[in-house]
Parts: sequence; structure tokens; C-alpha cells
Amino acid sequence: MYLVRKNGESIIINNDIEIKVMEVKRNSVKLGITFPNTSTVLRKELHDRIAAENATSNTNSQIKLCEE
Repeated sequence: MYLVRKNGESIIINNDIEIKVMEVKRNSVKLGITFPNTSTVLRKELHDRIAAENATSNTNSQIKLCEE
């Protein structure tokens, strides 16, 4: 999905997450995000790193269990 938004405009996700365009400069966009405190928000690159570390940890744990 692609959306076009201007400064000050928002999108709403699942009725409780708002993503608002706060500022647009050359090659960057500043977003404001309002969400429930039960939600977790991570930059994608950080999320991917954590997922990879968790996958490695799970694989290593399974190998250790098989060796015992």
C-alpha cells in the first residue's frame, strides 16, 4: 500500500495508532506516532537485528538440547 500525505496529515491504523507527518525535508520525513502504551514500536533495522539474534539463540539452544 502506498499513501500520499502532506505536512500535518495523518493515517489511523486499527483505530488506536496514528501516524502523522510532522516535517518533510529533502530526503527525510519526520513522523509523529501515537499508540497505546501496550504496543511496541521499533525501527525496522533494529527489529530485524533482534529477530536474527533470537533465531540464532533458539537454534543454539536446540543444538545444546540435542547434545545432552
